[in-house]
Amino acid sequence: MRSMRKSAAIVVAAFLVLVVAIYLLEFRRPAEESESPYKPLWPELTVGQVVRVAVEGKPGLRCTLELDAQRQWQMVEPAAGPADGKRVQRLVEHWVQILSYRHFAPEEVDLQAFGLLAPKATVTLGLANGESWTIALGEKSPKGNTYYALWRGEVHLLPRGPVEEALGLLTAPPYPPTPTPASTP
Repeated sequence: MRSMRKSAAIVVAAFLVLVVAIYLLEFRRPAEESESPYKPLWPELTVGQVVRVAVEGKPGLRCTLELDAQRQWQMVEPAAGPADGKRVQRLVEHWVQILSYRHFAPEEVDLQAFGLLAPKATVTLGLANGESWTIALGEKSPKGNTYYALWRGEVHLLPRGPVEEALGLLTAPPYPPTPTPASTP
């Protein structure tokens, strides 16, 4: 009888070890990283390559910025002079890292409905090697969190933040901040 109990205890212990092993190996395994559906629009582009930013909107609305020889951002249009370097640098960083939330071939969508036959604005990034990359900006998506854009023959959904940041240059150019006056005794 004792040997039966001993055998039963060994079988139960072996079974418990097996259950614990299966649990640890199968159910506690770290989840595999799934590929993000969002893709960088310009994966090969770096901040250091961008030397010019131009945003064009309705006729007469234009803001053009360029890096000078000292790598300081200067405004070319609407008025020549220094620019708010931090604001422009932040804009460039956002556009270099911009994600395409979704993309379509032009024949899959109605370009007119997306505002891409007559874009509301264009953003052009001028690169140090002389290339210029221009993206046409259309309407906001129905949810309002993305904009339709046309880049190299494909329609993309781009996040609202960087797009509105660029469009904001048309109505509020990046003039340097006004210095705080010194206090007088």
